[in-house]
Amino acid sequence: PIQIVATLNDKASSWVVTYLRHTSEWGVKTMIKIIINLCSAIMCMLMACTSANGSSIFVPSMTLLSTEVFVPEKKSKLEETLHQVREEHCMTLGLYHEARGEPLIGQYAVGATILNRVRSSAYPNSVCGVVFQNADKKYRCQFSFACDEISNRPTNIKSYLKMQRLAKTILAKKLAREAKFLGQKFQATIDDMTHYHREDVSPVWSKELKQISTLGAHVFFKSNRVTRRHAY
Repeated sequence: PIQIVATLNDKASSWVVTYLRHTSEWGVKTMIKIIINLCSAIMCMLMACTSANGSSIFVPSMTLLSTEVFVPEKKSKLEETLHQVREEHCMTLGLYHEARGEPLIGQYAVGATILNRVRSSAYPNSVCGVVFQNADKKYRCQFSFACDEISNRPTNIKSYLKMQRLAKTILAKKLAREAKFLGQKFQATIDDMTHYHREDVSPVWSKELKQISTLGAHVFFKSNRVTRRHAY
């Protein structure tokens, strides 16, 4: 009897081991199949949620199966806000250094000249780019205060704040509406202003351009080369 029980125990143990081995192999294979099916389902969901131009809802504006470099189409609100702040600051500095002592009509004219250059492909497409163009070249920049090696930091806070308010008005596209109250002649020529210089100087380039107005202490000119390339 003892021998029979031992034999049965050996067989039972063998059956258990065989069962567990097959069960374990089945479990691993089953888990692998489940993982593969799950990954396939996720990929199908991604493909189904992809828009006609290949944009994924999980990665906005990025192509799933493309090697092209991602280029955002629009700036974020933060980037737009920072850009606006920089543009206002550069316009303010331009008005402060170039026209703070001028009558209001002269200040508007300087602001108009800056914006007309921004509109043209002949110049940088931002206020900061226009105001500080060639600022790294001593006495060879577009606005002398930017490259005269003197600090651009305003010393008259009252005048700076006044020019800041004017800069915001100009950049808010209220220039034309405000300008009509300053005189019909100014309103008619505002889009043509591309260059100016002080009355007490006579630069060589002024002989090549059309003089259109004298406002305050500045003489304003039109460059056909610049206005022909206005983007808007």
